Amino acid sequence: MRRFFLLTISFLLSSILVFGSFFYLLDIKVTDNSSGQPISDVLVKLKDLEKGRSFKGKTDKDGKVSFRIPVGEYLLVLEKNGYRPIEIPHYYTKSTKDEEKLEFKMEKGSGIVFSELTKKQIEELKKKQAEYEKFKKLKGKIKELFNEGVKLKKEGKYDLAIGKFNEALKLNAKQPNILEHLADTYFLKGDYNNSIKFYEKAIAIAPDSSELHTNLGNVYFKMGNTAKAKEEFETAISKDPSKGDVGYYNLGVLFLNKGDTKSAAGYFEKSIMVNKKYAKPYYQLGMCEINSGNYKRAKKLLETYLKLAPNGNYANQVKQILPEIEKLMGPSKK
Repeated sequence: MRRFFLLTISFLLSSILVFGSFFYLLDIKVTDNSSGQPISDVLVKLKDLEKGRSFKGKTDKDGKVSFRIPVGEYLLVLEKNGYRPIEIPHYYTKSTKDEEKLEFKMEKGSGIVFSELTKKQIEELKKKQAEYEKFKKLKGKIKELFNEGVKLKKEGKYDLAIGKFNEALKLNAKQPNILEHLADTYFLKGDYNNSIKFYEKAIAIAPDSSELHTNLGNVYFKMGNTAKAKEEFETAISKDPSKGDVGYYNLGVLFLNKGDTKSAAGYFEKSIMVNKKYAKPYYQLGMCEINSGNYKRAKKLLETYLKLAPNGNYANQVKQILPEIEKLMGPSKK
């Protein structure tokens, strides 16, 4: 009897140890990016990407919520009306810890969660872009002036181009196509303040234009205002999700050039989530993972790049890198 009792205790202890090594306490805190104050009622969702299990919770008055979840790979989403959602396509819980604390800062505004977009919603957003393209069409004298301005801009005669665009605006001051080219001409000239001014005028007329928000983001980035550039780029993507793969890839490259590898990796993750057959972000994300020491995932990403783009710009480089990753991983981790 005593032997049986001891075996039972031993079994229970081993079960607890196994449970402790495979489950993980995740504490999340969410604050306002501007004020630093906690945000309550933020919906936090975790989806297990391997087994399909889902976990949901809302932050309390202190902006906190906790989850007891299995170790694994998750899609993590934070949402609240009046704030831009946060979406992390590949969040890893670590078996080396029993608990982890994460803090997120949410920005006021709006946005979309790509993983939850339906085909119908995507089609509706595309229709808005098509309507804007129709709005850009010009006729008669205004078209002549506009075409002259575009020609002069291409020739690098920026002041003359500005003059033509302003003449065209006298005939129709609310034509976003003219305002966009005027803003772009100021950008090429290096007059960023006027460029912003005219892009904002165009956006006031056509707020759903992905192109205008992207261009305005480029101006802010050129000026070194990364926060405003990020805001405009993400707005552009939310207006036309069909271009989200390229949009997020470009954002990733921009932040990579700034030396912010963590932010860059997040954007490459999103680019892949939008279009799993777009090769470039696999390469860039693979390089980010090497930088972070995640060799196993880096190997998988770079192999996927080669599969999608066997003759791509980075193919030869990847073929040279993969054997080196194998060495870094060692025989037990392959």
